[in-house]
Amino acid sequence: MNVKRIVAKTSREAMRQLREVLGPDAVILSNRAVEGGVEVLALAAEDIASMAPPVVEEPAPVSIRRVPMPAREAEPEPEVTIKRRLIERVAVPSEDSAQLAKSVISEIKTLQTRLESQLADLAWRDLPGRDPSGAGVMRDMLAAGFSAALARELLEALPKGDAEQAQAWMRNTLMKRLNVMQNETDMLDAGGVFALMGPTGAGKTTT
Repeated sequence: MNVKRIVAKTSREAMRQLREVLGPDAVILSNRAVEGGVEVLALAAEDIASMAPPVVEEPAPVSIRRVPMPAREAEPEPEVTIKRRLIERVAVPSEDSAQLAKSVISEIKTLQTRLESQLADLAWRDLPGRDPSGAGVMRDMLAAGFSAALARELLEALPKGDAEQAQAWMRNTLMKRLNVMQNETDMLDAGGVFALMGPTGAGKTTT
């Protein structure tokens, strides 16, 4: 595991260096204010993926042939019983490994959410003339998957007001920036290959 430590004067500069070194999918492990600026510890996305334990594949079913026995011997065949127990013991670790992998990924996502919130607070402190209501807006934007650069760009133009007004202004501004196709029929009539992108539950399958 290769943990990268970056120290910069501002959180914006730290994030820029982080993207250059580890790429846009890097996972932030910690960030804190240090003498002369901000310290950020992060991991590359491929290092995080390597932390998940391998999933053990289920063994192929064992073909068991029952040998006819005389009627006087009613006891079960020991070989069949032993093979059945071995199959059950081998199959159990597969479920445990899959559950462990899900648990590790869930913990990483929770940690990433907390660190993004802390990073949003640090980035908000760097903005001149900042409005207190904007800190919550920045956290919500980062949690929703928007980039820190876009969040800072919009927050610099955020009008003064309470938290509810700030949220409404941000939603309206983002809606105006979305490119919406006016006539979908023309695109579908033209045919071709379409790629649908979006998070789980967005409706890609049912579209």
